[in-house]
Amino acid sequence: MDKLYENILSEVKKLPIIDTHEHLDMEEHRVKKGVDLFSLFMTHYASSDLISAGMPVEDMDKLRGNQLDIDEKWRIFKPYWERAKNTSYCQCLLIAVKDIYGVDDINDFTYQELNARIVSMNKPGLYRRILKDMSHIELSICDVYWPDPFLLDEEFYRPAVRFDEFIFVESSDDISALEKRHGRYINSLNQWVRLLEDTMKEYKEKYHICAVKSGLAYSRILRYERTDYSEAEAIFNQLLSARGVGSEFCIQTKPLQDYMMHKVVQIASEMDLPIQIHTGLQEGNGNVITNSNPSHLINLFMDYPQARFDIFHAGYPYGGELSAIVKNFPNVYADMCWAHIISREYAVRILEEWLDTIPANKIFGFGGDYIFVEGVYGHQVIARENIARALANKVEKGYIKEGQCLDIAQRLLYQNPKDFFKL
Repeated sequence: MDKLYENILSEVKKLPIIDTHEHLDMEEHRVKKGVDLFSLFMTHYASSDLISAGMPVEDMDKLRGNQLDIDEKWRIFKPYWERAKNTSYCQCLLIAVKDIYGVDDINDFTYQELNARIVSMNKPGLYRRILKDMSHIELSICDVYWPDPFLLDEEFYRPAVRFDEFIFVESSDDISALEKRHGRYINSLNQWVRLLEDTMKEYKEKYHICAVKSGLAYSRILRYERTDYSEAEAIFNQLLSARGVGSEFCIQTKPLQDYMMHKVVQIASEMDLPIQIHTGLQEGNGNVITNSNPSHLINLFMDYPQARFDIFHAGYPYGGELSAIVKNFPNVYADMCWAHIISREYAVRILEEWLDTIPANKIFGFGGDYIFVEGVYGHQVIARENIARALANKVEKGYIKEGQCLDIAQRLLYQNPKDFFKL
């Protein structure tokens, strides 16, 4: 079995990747602002596990800031790192520091040298070395809230843009914020929808966005009911009448939000833009996991059969539900972005299940989902190992032949997202 796995892995390591989801800060911004070991690696993911292990949020803020020297930060960091370094989040960082910076561990004897190497290598060319040369990532789909034409290098990225601010409207302040951003005064729901449509069209033509993204599972349940225009309009008019009152003027806006989500899906589908939706675990500490079950989205999948949905994060921990959904709906695809570092065991297990239930062209094998490139590198190492392990397990059980493995892996890591996003 070990030999089989190693044979498959050696071939999987050679494959290029289309990375379905990133939050990467642009290289010029990172180089300009500077980083240290802790302000970089405690941006997210591993930081959540350290807080889960007991670190006070105030101490995490100190690690992310620039008021303490590296030794003072280490004294805060060390006890919680020792508690949490078993997790896949933390193991991902260890892979990155070993392969990128030549440091075998993060401990009392290495943190100063590791920090020095991170600081010295934080210069132009770092992203090319890590993303292209080491990770073999052809393109990354980068999640941006409002694109800036000077941010995204098309050699590295394609943008996916969130339109959640058109959906998650809770006060007149939310309307005013988009009016200011776009320089348009809004006095009706029809004008709000027109602004959404015009903005999406502009971003596709001007910025070449390849997808629409929604992350509202962090803020509300993913069930978007079909709402009558009149009901949504009445709520929107209430918000307009509250101009000047401020965000404390509370109105129940879920029906309006539901209506606008349907509009986002309709318009994206008409523009041939796929819709990426966060499901499953929310990053950070403390949220309502049941809000993010992908089964809440079934009515959208039914109502818009021409729309194409990319469902994120292997639905963790709802991968079984997602398996049934993707099997049943031709317009719904399963994405393993983030999942490999949430749990390696889960990723292998759910991929084995999916290869029993889902056509192989409907699975996307990797999205790094990181703010910093070192995390992307470590994540793709783990993803390649997980895919090779799942395939080896299928061969060992007699479910597939070894000769099929490379074709499946190539589909997952490259061809499927390339076709889906029309890259």
